[in-house]
Amino acid sequence: MKAKLIILGVMVLGCVALSAAADTVLLANEGRVEGSVDTIVFSSEGKTRTIQRGAFSDISLSDRGADVVKLEGGVTASGRVESLQIKSVGGILTFKRGELRTVAVVPGKMDETRKEYFKKRAAVKGNDAEGLYELANWCKQNTLLPEAYNLARLSLKTDPNSKVADLAHQLLGHVLVDGQWEEPPTPVAGSTTAPAAATTQSEEPPPATISPETVELYKGLCDEYNNKAREAAERDHEAVKNAYQKDVEAVQVKLKQANDEMDRLDARIPELNEQIRVELDAARRQNLLNDYNNTRRDYGSKKREYERTYASWLAMADKIRSVKGVAASRAQARFGRVDVARLKIERLLRLGKQLSEADMRAEFDKAVSD
Repeated sequence: MKAKLIILGVMVLGCVALSAAADTVLLANEGRVEGSVDTIVFSSEGKTRTIQRGAFSDISLSDRGADVVKLEGGVTASGRVESLQIKSVGGILTFKRGELRTVAVVPGKMDETRKEYFKKRAAVKGNDAEGLYELANWCKQNTLLPEAYNLARLSLKTDPNSKVADLAHQLLGHVLVDGQWEEPPTPVAGSTTAPAAATTQSEEPPPATISPETVELYKGLCDEYNNKAREAAERDHEAVKNAYQKDVEAVQVKLKQANDEMDRLDARIPELNEQIRVELDAARRQNLLNDYNNTRRDYGSKKREYERTYASWLAMADKIRSVKGVAASRAQARFGRVDVARLKIERLLRLGKQLSEADMRAEFDKAVSD
């Protein structure tokens, strides 16, 4: 029974700890960032390359010697991590080598997704425009956006008139003007995502028609509402935790009490059995036998109580997982709406629309409201 209780304790902690395991980056300035390390720029043997998540499983930084990156298949490479990109609740962040102290990579779903992508990519021929688009669409559905945009471009380059050409243009965010597909407007400085800029990390300067003050206001509001979306997600996290914490603790106490009582009764049964075996007085022997039967009966009763409590805990754990899933989906949708609002404001500014701070806030406020 003790083994079951220990396993239960792990389950309890797993269900109450609402945040999944995340990669952790400790910074030279004592800062800490949690999220998913997406790509690293790595120099080795005179060559510099970008390595995406799924192609590496561990990163070891060294102040005195070479950095070591563990690649897929267990192969290690020595060199220097020039920079690192991590996706966190606040967006995509990039850190240069001098800003990094340590990196802890935790295996997760994205690792498996990227491994599956590498397998699918190897199976698609370079001249298969339809296959390239299908893989691009799969990448988009699995949040591998840079790969999705690159594959869509490659599909169009391979065959601009294929059956999937229009779909590839749409995936890239191209707009149809007078029967011709065109690139969308250049994003405002400070944007973090845009199909046309999926292969570059640089930011383009805003056009002269947008004042620096407006650009700074826009960037500040983007940061402010991303933070609001993050804070809302944290509030949802705490609400779920607070709603079930007392119930979880109560079940833990009840299970431990039942388990302790079962251990006591279980230890008492062989003691009584031995006393009955050696007792010669008939009356005392009968009393011991009655005690033995009562102890076995109590043990069975306590065991059924434990099993009922354990079953109620399993039902509670399922409910917690369900509520956690709803909260996570709500947070993801909220971040998505903020990004849509950002893109809408960005496009209006590019088209010369004069937007006040109140106009921009109205769009963002709708995004963060549930």
